[in-house]
Amino acid sequence: MTDQTKHSVRALFAQWKSEHEDLNQRIDAFREWTYSVSQMGVPKFGEAACKLKQFRKQLTHHFDREDQMGRQLADAYPAGSAEVAASRDQASQDHQELLVELDSLVERLGQLEPPFESWQIAMREVGLFIDRLDEHEEYEGEHIDWLAPEDDVE
Repeated sequence: MTDQTKHSVRALFAQWKSEHEDLNQRIDAFREWTYSVSQMGVPKFGEAACKLKQFRKQLTHHFDREDQMGRQLADAYPAGSAEVAASRDQASQDHQELLVELDSLVERLGQLEPPFESWQIAMREVGLFIDRLDEHEEYEGEHIDWLAPEDDVE
């Protein structure tokens, strides 16, 4: 791997980590908001749908960045590393499934009469989605750390 390629891949990893931290902050803020709504006792399904729709935009951007990283890793490891290809394929499939699930949540939360028995049940479903997203990001983080180019030892 050339020094220029290493530098490019390192920069992409740093950007991914920054975006990952931002995603976590947004998730934490959403969880705090849902908790405060629960404490007030007045469900805000429509507002939850709007917040998740905004989150989807950022998540889509993050997934696009990960796809770009996958392509760059494939270029950086020209021998066609099976690990890179398998990780990239799994990530792509996960991204599609997560976005479909998020779209379903947004659609149902945004209905005039949401199909949930209660706010708590709706937020439990959102929590399950967030748990799956966290698992996906942890899995990717482990693979990204493993594939990241190390600094040359002199």
